Amino acid sequence: MADTLPQIRVRADTQSRDTSSKAEAPARPSLKDSSNSGRVNSPDNTEARPLSTGKNYPSRFIPTLSGNQSNAATKSAMEGRRDSQAIDPLSDHIAKRTNIQSTLPPKMRTGAPSEEESGTPETGASIASGRTSSDQTIGKSENAVPSSKDKRNRSSFFSRFAPKKKDTPPEVNDNESEAGDRRTEGMDADVFSQPIGYIPQFPSPPKYIKVRSHGKKEKDFNRAFLAQELRGRTGVEIAQSGGRLVKSRAYRHGDKDGNAIWAMEFSKDGKYLAAGGKDYVVRVWAVISTKEERLAHETEEDAAAKDGQSVRLNAPVFKTRTAQEYGGHTASILDLSWSKNNFLLSSSMDKTVRLWHISREECLCCFKHSDFVTSIQFHPRDDRFFVAGSLDSKLRLWSIPDKRVEFWNQAPDLITAVAFAPDGKTVITGCLNGLCLFYETEGLKYQTQIHVRSAHGKNAKGSKVTGIQAINYPPDNPDAEVKLLITSNDSRIRVYNLRDKSLELKLKGNENSCSQIHASFSDDAQYIICGSEDHKAYIWSTHQPESEKDKRPVEMFEAHSAIVTTAIMAPTKTRQLLSASGDPFV
Repeated sequence: MADTLPQIRVRADTQSRDTSSKAEAPARPSLKDSSNSGRVNSPDNTEARPLSTGKNYPSRFIPTLSGNQSNAATKSAMEGRRDSQAIDPLSDHIAKRTNIQSTLPPKMRTGAPSEEESGTPETGASIASGRTSSDQTIGKSENAVPSSKDKRNRSSFFSRFAPKKKDTPPEVNDNESEAGDRRTEGMDADVFSQPIGYIPQFPSPPKYIKVRSHGKKEKDFNRAFLAQELRGRTGVEIAQSGGRLVKSRAYRHGDKDGNAIWAMEFSKDGKYLAAGGKDYVVRVWAVISTKEERLAHETEEDAAAKDGQSVRLNAPVFKTRTAQEYGGHTASILDLSWSKNNFLLSSSMDKTVRLWHISREECLCCFKHSDFVTSIQFHPRDDRFFVAGSLDSKLRLWSIPDKRVEFWNQAPDLITAVAFAPDGKTVITGCLNGLCLFYETEGLKYQTQIHVRSAHGKNAKGSKVTGIQAINYPPDNPDAEVKLLITSNDSRIRVYNLRDKSLELKLKGNENSCSQIHASFSDDAQYIICGSEDHKAYIWSTHQPESEKDKRPVEMFEAHSAIVTTAIMAPTKTRQLLSASGDPFV
């Protein structure tokens, strides 16, 4: 960890300047690549206004993909917990605000009071309490199930002579593992703590979890195992240590879904993993990067094993204790973003974005908004700026040193996802109605848009965009084309070409009907991973399929007993750090 921080000057004023009012600060700086040494110029106008590898290594997964896991929980308790976590708070709030709660699948509806209903200060815009007559009509038609006799009476005469439709196969055919495979499901896997090697007197249970595949003969992730479970400090430990988290209601003891995870992100250098969610706390774990750190980790585990608290792990990835635990948010954390200099942004349903650094325990800056901040991202070339999307339908480009909004623009619908192009010159915004809009970063000037939807069928109207990622393909080529990975609530994942906005790939298999689940590329762009409402994690290969051109190979495994809210792959730099620490599987 570096001893000195990059020079970022933050004003002492704690109140943000909303862009709807006059900007009091002097001229706005224009954005330039931070790699250039030139100074930032100022435009004439001073008011922000809206404008129009080939090796087959064992794979490990770490169950921070969704919260609320307990090995001792009974099946009935799991069902109750599943119901309480059926839908994330952002999606639940959007459904109520737009009065579309009745259209959600029954299994995804939640009876638990939402955060804005429980009296917490993060209440957003007013929510209509009564349903319209059209909603009542829709609900009535859905509940009225005609008898089989009535159906026969309604059928036409000629329909009796029509050929019967063949049963359509499921979208993803799970190919079971080899016959006699005794592997356990990922959700029932134990942490890998058995001795490395074969001991005839004490045969170890199967280490690898059961992985299913479709569209491919050989599985790339057939040697996946549970390497480690990450847990943060509890609210009691924080209180005993003199922390301020309990006082600020950052941890609500007794909440059965208090540890649900909504966002997770690796740092750019691969050294840290940040996670945040329902308990309002941002937790950061450090990767074991040296042999000394691994030895210290093993010593700590041996000491804990004597007290019967844990067993020694053979393949840990992260240090047991968190590197940092940031408290300050007063509502669920929705998104995280790392800069190249290890600054960390967190957005929340408390209508704020907070800035942290891995070397500091306190919040460096707080950026206030008028509504929930659904998505954020650092500028990829200049970490003095970041873009934020909010449920007030405003896209904002913030300047961190000046602590003000440099540019903003009004989107046609609620903003649910934002992203930068790899060169930082374009901002992509996803909306509730399925629209993706493209803006120039300088001035946030509107360029064009695409509608993320199917050509026909029930998904032709477009669904909520839940995630956007832009990546160079291939990543090592600076002149490569930019691919856009867009996830939406029609259980589809699409890849577009940024140059001509053409659709190049559409993936299906996972379930994402109303959650804020989003897919992500591996850093080498060889795989795409995504969580799912059916408790699985799905991994697609970006290589050309072996047989059918319209279907991409996919592998999946049972990851949790609840919705897999987020799933990401560790970057190459993380694997390099593990190799330097003497990891036996890297």
